[in-house]
Amino acid sequence: MFLFDNKTNVLIESNEITFKSEYYSDFSHFCKFREFIEFGALQLSSGQFEGYLSKLITKQVMLELSQRNCLNSQEGIIDAKTWFFAIPVQPKRVFFQNLYQVENNYIGIIPPKKEFSVVQTPFSNRFQLYVHEDYLNQLCQILDLPEAKKFLNSSQCSMVTCSPEKIRSLQQSCHQLYQILFSLNSQDLSLIIKKLRLNFIKQQLKEELVKNFLLTLAEAKDIQPKKKHSQADFYFKTSRRNDEK
Repeated sequence: MFLFDNKTNVLIESNEITFKSEYYSDFSHFCKFREFIEFGALQLSSGQFEGYLSKLITKQVMLELSQRNCLNSQEGIIDAKTWFFAIPVQPKRVFFQNLYQVENNYIGIIPPKKEFSVVQTPFSNRFQLYVHEDYLNQLCQILDLPEAKKFLNSSQCSMVTCSPEKIRSLQQSCHQLYQILFSLNSQDLSLIIKKLRLNFIKQQLKEELVKNFLLTLAEAKDIQPKKKHSQADFYFKTSRRNDEK
């Protein structure tokens, strides 16, 4: 995992992408996209519990790295137009009121405007991906997958057990984006180099990462895209649709 040497905010901004890395001792207000009904946490030491939340934000997609040293529970309602996906960074995470006992090989899914209940064990670490529903449907169409609400079951929260190798690949992709961001903040780079790297991160987050989440879920659900597309086809279609907006 990433360890932060200090407890100060880190902020990188451009016109199209924002990276925030924040230290909190109070996590009751850390989720911008959720309306909380209840939040509880149990401290593991005499001092305040610690947590780090790093957010990589674009207009349609947000990636969070959540790290905590406390046992906590959350209940709430997801945003009306946002799909939530989560993969563990450590094994034996517990989701949805202990209904699912799984190892390190799942993707948790919460559809838009759905109630959820989450219990996290001590020292829990997760990558959490938020995707606007319209953009998710756009990518499903480009990949020749069914509409998101049919493909991912919008009627309920769920856990999908996936290939461990695919989950490791998703974890590595998320780690790569963070490693690039941390190097941006720590290295003395020219503005041109920083802009190029931020553009690369944005493209990887909005297109490659979300695409890989969808294809991993499709494989786990035994759903085959109607057509086979090359990587070049995917980027051409995505770029053309972005240009049309």
